[in-house]
Amino acid sequence: MSAPTGTALTGDALIAKTREVMENLEAGGTLQSHFDLGDDDMEAIYALAHGQFAARKYDKAADLFKFLCLCDHKEPRWFYGLGMAKQHTADYAGAAEAYGMATLLDTDDPLPQAQAGYCLMFLERWSEAQSALEGAVMACEDNEEHAALKRQAEGMLATAKAKGNLR
Repeated sequence: MSAPTGTALTGDALIAKTREVMENLEAGGTLQSHFDLGDDDMEAIYALAHGQFAARKYDKAADLFKFLCLCDHKEPRWFYGLGMAKQHTADYAGAAEAYGMATLLDTDDPLPQAQAGYCLMFLERWSEAQSALEGAVMACEDNEEHAALKRQAEGMLATAKAKGNLR
């Protein structure tokens, strides 16, 4: 499937390999499946990314989460982890984008929406923050498990609305 170690693809071989990858993606596949990375491999990389994050090596964690996102663009956990790592490096715009992807992949999870709202507030993008926080509040519904998050999101939403009206 892949070129032998140390052998660079050139010309027609590179074009053929690119087409093969694109066909796999267009058929609903992922790079994970294309390169035969198993779920255990992905979970091991995820654990490594968490370890780097816990060790406050946020740039290294972000690189690992980016790799996971590239390999499997359908898993919201990878994008949430990337958002957290970017947020901890003060890349609030990048974090908001990653949280947005996590939200697109799992609209029922209020946490990425709340985190995106926080990042967007930090960037003073008040109307976008309001949308994210409204989504978080709606996703929390009346779920007791999300009660604290809902109160926090409602408080941030009130602030975002007030700041947005000052402009």
